[in-house]
Amino acid sequence: MAFYVVGSAMVKACLERLGLRECHLGGYCLQQVTFTELVTETPRSSQTSERLRAHVFIATPSNHLYLGPATVDQLAQQVA
Repeated sequence: MAFYVVGSAMVKACLERLGLRECHLGGYCLQQVTFTELVTETPRSSQTSERLRAHVFIATPSNHLYLGPATVDQLAQQVA
């Protein structure tokens, strides 16, 4: 699941609440990543992309939903 938040106040509020729920109670760690969003086709090119900074909660072995290390293909199959 993804949420798009704007402004430092909203980001701070979301991270405080999610940090408590996900990191302290739920067995996740927080990582900052660069997310590349593919944008729909434009008249000049077949595809464009936009790079965004994103925070991602990643399950740890202490999380009951943690499935362990896997390849990208295995992860995609688990998510699907």
